[in-house]
Amino acid sequence: MSIPKSIIRLSSPPPPLNNCYANVPGKGRVKSRRLREWQNAVGWDLLRSKPHKWTEPVYITIAVGKIPANSDLDGRLKAVLDLLVTHQVIPDDNISIVRGINAYMAQIPFDGVEVAITAADTATVAA
Repeated sequence: MSIPKSIIRLSSPPPPLNNCYANVPGKGRVKSRRLREWQNAVGWDLLRSKPHKWTEPVYITIAVGKIPANSDLDGRLKAVLDLLVTHQVIPDDNISIVRGINAYMAQIPFDGVEVAITAADTATVAA
């Protein structure tokens, strides 16, 4: 039996986490303009790929193509996961759905991010 898998290619990497949200007096924490623009641009990439809509637990692998050498890799992941939730590729990014995340810098740099989603084997995952 083969394990279902989705591959999604996004044309640009997300902004660093510290550029994704702003504190606005009277409103609290809101998405920054930079994050909204990125979500809009790569949201079209995601929709064009017609990804599978997952309802069961998954593992997510994120390959980042090119970001500045002084960037934190982990600071780029939240925006990608939030995009998957926004477009209902996954119902949520909490641990009941996302059982594991693997992220790495691609050895051969490319523009953007590649996301692979595979079904988690719930028989081997501790409850």
